[in-house]
Amino acid sequence: MKITRLVGVGGATLLATVFIPACGSSDSNDDSSSTAASANKATGSPVKVMMLLDESEAANVHLDEARAGAEARVKRINESGGLGGSGRPVEVTYCQTKLDPNAANDCARKAAKDPAIVATVGSVVSEDVGDILNSAGLANVMALPFTTSDFSLPNSFPAIGGPIAGGGMATIAAKDLGAKKINCGAVQLPGSQEAVQLQNAALASNGSKPLTKVVQIPATASDVSSQVSAMADGADAVTTVVHPAQLQQILLARQQLGIKVPFVGASTAVTADVLKTLGPAADGLLLQGFFPTDDIDLPGNTAFTADMEAAGSQDETGDLAKADWVAFDLFDHALKGEKTFTRASVMKALNGVTDYDAGGLTPVLDFTRSGADPKFPRLVNLTYFSSKIDNGKVVSAGSGKLELIYGEAR
Repeated sequence: MKITRLVGVGGATLLATVFIPACGSSDSNDDSSSTAASANKATGSPVKVMMLLDESEAANVHLDEARAGAEARVKRINESGGLGGSGRPVEVTYCQTKLDPNAANDCARKAAKDPAIVATVGSVVSEDVGDILNSAGLANVMALPFTTSDFSLPNSFPAIGGPIAGGGMATIAAKDLGAKKINCGAVQLPGSQEAVQLQNAALASNGSKPLTKVVQIPATASDVSSQVSAMADGADAVTTVVHPAQLQQILLARQQLGIKVPFVGASTAVTADVLKTLGPAADGLLLQGFFPTDDIDLPGNTAFTADMEAAGSQDETGDLAKADWVAFDLFDHALKGEKTFTRASVMKALNGVTDYDAGGLTPVLDFTRSGADPKFPRLVNLTYFSSKIDNGKVVSAGSGKLELIYGEAR
């Protein structure tokens, strides 16, 4: 996958791209394939990890795609020789944050206090729990990083840029739509507020004016009509920093209010359920993604699709699922050849990764080197992918290639 440089500022850099072998995609009804899978099935004692999720029953926020992506990759690990080929299966414990800082910290402390948990993998949590995990010596291979500590603490291993790459939304609005006045609607969570600042940084790097207005949206709001009206007021384009349930609310309200101003969202907020519920209301929405869309022919997409189909989750194939798939794929890659799994050995293995690739889904990730931006030493991937919703599907848009928010290609 070629990386296209957009603009250079501040010395942030991007590593080169390398190839990842795709997993086989044999027919699930093939007896020989089933026999081979059974022969390689991991039967040793499980390696336990925890996955923290920003889910809330009260707010009706569920991250089904995140779970599906994680479970699909874990299924292949467990049916193909175990973690790193050790013969030991991976066992995932989930913990819901309830969109509450105290509950998020409780989840982190639960992981820290359980000696059987050797790492947190695939987490999607907007609260800053990094210090708790770092103090406990737990590696944090998050699916979707949010906070500054996710890009700075030595136990952090982010495969994507999270809200930093979210600056791509503003770049899309300014570059692809030619917008001069860009408003933003942001959920009231810490990571979202940082994302707003980074959108302004991306706009500045492109010579554009900062966001004209930022409309705050309560995380548990049941009616966002007034916020949507405010977001569109006086704007040439609107960016959104929200969770999937809220994006659904926003787009439905936009349709009901007859608003024609173009909106730009994050691909991780566009789940299969959102697409199904919205129907035509979602068509034309521009998206800032983290990975090339499934219509781009890449080994990484082939492997991801095969795993999701094998797990019966072929309908949950958005960027959120892909982010969790990549997190567990990175975890498995780092621990190749390991037989003993402790917090210390897992941390050492991840810190030794120099050559992880995702078949073109990301640049190569090298955690032996600090990111070029001193503010974000663990940030080694500063790309985004421009996509859109067309006839109920997320497809590529823009250049069809990974692009840099800012910085020089290494």
